[in-house]
Amino acid sequence: WIRWTNIERFADQHDFAVVMFSAGNSDYYAWPDAALGYDPYRFLLDELMPLAQQWFPLSTKREENFVAGLSMGGYGACLYGFNNPERFGGVGAFSGVPFDLPNLLKDPSQLPDRMQNHIKATGGLDAYLASPLNVWQKTRDYAEALERGDIEKPMQLYLSCGDKDDLMYEPFKTYKAYLEDLGLEATYEVGKGYAHEWDFWEISFKSMVKAFGLTK
Repeated sequence: WIRWTNIERFADQHDFAVVMFSAGNSDYYAWPDAALGYDPYRFLLDELMPLAQQWFPLSTKREENFVAGLSMGGYGACLYGFNNPERFGGVGAFSGVPFDLPNLLKDPSQLPDRMQNHIKATGGLDAYLASPLNVWQKTRDYAEALERGDIEKPMQLYLSCGDKDDLMYEPFKTYKAYLEDLGLEATYEVGKGYAHEWDFWEISFKSMVKAFGLTK
């Protein structure tokens, strides 16, 4: 983000902070056979956010904290947001969304390698289905909590993808339809002619900030 976009200048212009950390290629979860002792999922929630909010003049209010990312980070933003809607006022996912798990499980042999790794990391399919990594189900849980009135105010949602993105455009359309079926309101942006690329992610970030009302 620092090298390939103007995110720092944009944040300075509109007076908000951007806090980033490295999760490697972990999908923001602890793996039993790699990076032992590092749990990116809990790190952000239990360590980095409280630390940043204590060291700097940053708000702890839910409506003033947002989570966003691109590609794996888009999935990660959904992971954090839909598992912890009490912590975030909005979720931004650029060219990265949860996959349609029920459809994929119709033929487990065809599961993407990444999802097979998720299942292995959590200790098997049943454990995976009950884990935070099952973001497809967590999205439904969030929608049902909203409908019951357990969550007073919905998170703002922004999702984007380029229509030339061979990796994520179809999953993006599937997840968009899923959100709509669940009755969840969101801002969607399709980048005409864009693939999986930084030019579009900078556009997406600025569009999300405007959609969330963070611009001066």
